[in-house]
Amino acid sequence: MPEDNKEHRIIDAALQLFSEQGYHKTTVSQIAQEAEVAKGTVYWYFDSKKDLFRGILISGIEKLHCRVKKTIAKENTAINKLERLVELFLEFFKNGQQVSKMYEENTTSIDAEFKEKLIELREDMIITIATIIEEGKKSGELKSEINNQELANLLLGMTKVYNPHFCNTEFISIDKAQLILDVFLNGIGKE
Repeated sequence: MPEDNKEHRIIDAALQLFSEQGYHKTTVSQIAQEAEVAKGTVYWYFDSKKDLFRGILISGIEKLHCRVKKTIAKENTAINKLERLVELFLEFFKNGQQVSKMYEENTTSIDAEFKEKLIELREDMIITIATIIEEGKKSGELKSEINNQELANLLLGMTKVYNPHFCNTEFISIDKAQLILDVFLNGIGKE
């Protein structure tokens, strides 16, 4: 059996157990048992349970950001980029529910150093979104006197509200991307 397969099994087992039981109630022994590896094997790949927890969260966020950058690079207009970005977030919430749930339910397990890393990752995403907004303003697709960073935060917040963990639903349709984008671009006021 390939070595990295063990690491993937450990990550998958930890993700499942952390999302089901929470960080504090999950033991390294349980993770090892679920992954069908020896407890020492978990420590071969990860220094601690905390290291494993951090690795799962950071990896999930970094994969999303990488996918966002690759996908939006293929789009020609700022509006198309924003639409794809929102769709990717909704797909992440749909397909990455365990990572999302693990993060939301275990925020008390996040120390100051790790919180700084998560803030840094979030800021990277905000910069990506703000850059798209700036492109849209320069091309004439978008107009707003509001700061690009503020707009990026608003769009991210509008998207995050459809995380199934927050809205107690099993599945959020990707069709919500159009609703989010329509409200973001056009508002709800009468013209």
